[in-house]
Amino acid sequence: MEPSTEPAVPLDATVIVTTSAIPSHPSTALLDATLASLSLCTGAMDRCHLIITCDGYQLSDADAETSQYKWGRLTRQAAEAYEAFLKAVRDRAAHGELGDRQVTVLALPSHHGFGRAVKAALTHVTTELVLVLQHDWLFVAPGFDAAAAAAAALGPLRLPYVAAMSQATMNGLVCPATISPSCHRAI
Repeated sequence: MEPSTEPAVPLDATVIVTTSAIPSHPSTALLDATLASLSLCTGAMDRCHLIITCDGYQLSDADAETSQYKWGRLTRQAAEAYEAFLKAVRDRAAHGELGDRQVTVLALPSHHGFGRAVKAALTHVTTELVLVLQHDWLFVAPGFDAAAAAAAALGPLRLPYVAAMSQATMNGLVCPATISPSCHRAI
């Protein structure tokens, strides 16, 4: 029997990518690389519904010389670069340039941080399965079996989440955590 040449059917899942202001904006290169890395996963994750959650910011004091990106405090110059990035992402989504999938761009009006940005995105999710990525966490090698992760999440064990390994977790630096099951299951 020959291998199928039919394209993989996407999992019934939503991919949430969180992004925020970074020094390289207005470039979309980091986001592009993250989205492209989804092709390394099974389950056609690169064709699932995509929600790009863009964290908000506030302008730094007038005398601030540098942005505090982690805290969402930007100089006027950094804010202008981030706004140009947001426009580019919205335009590319509107013109179908972010892949063969439904894309929602959610720009938050103020700084939320990662956890609250994910929470805001979850209000737009209609699938049971969710893959959450930060804009700077890329899949770097083939092998994340999203289909197997989905089977584990939906199977008899009903795992509430499955975590992909990073270099840090592979070196034993991860702390186990318990997450309460909800209506969405993370993969």
